[in-house]
Amino acid sequence: MPDELPVIKVSTDAPMRHPALGNPPPIAIIEIDGAVRYTTDSLGRVIRAQTVLIEVTPDQPRDKSAQASLKDKVPGDHAGHIIARILGGLGQRLNLVPNLPAWHPARQSS
Repeated sequence: MPDELPVIKVSTDAPMRHPALGNPPPIAIIEIDGAVRYTTDSLGRVIRAQTVLIEVTPDQPRDKSAQASLKDKVPGDHAGHIIARILGGLGQRLNLVPNLPAWHPARQSS
């Protein structure tokens, strides 16, 4: 059960960026600012995200390197946010997923 997994609590107000934001650990729950919870699978990919959506103005810049280094991304793929930035989602790799559909030819060759 997800509630039995280790919970890593992260604050976006911390002076140093937490490593889980850019390299999510496998089989864990990462809780951001007590409001957003991401559950990862055995490869560190987000398989579940939970939050209450509230419109906000993003105060963090996008992390362009996060999109480039996203796991399971194929050439031509554009990473998408699990939770939109204007709804409180992070601009970090933890909140990104490959966006190219499984049926796309670029996915078939991977």
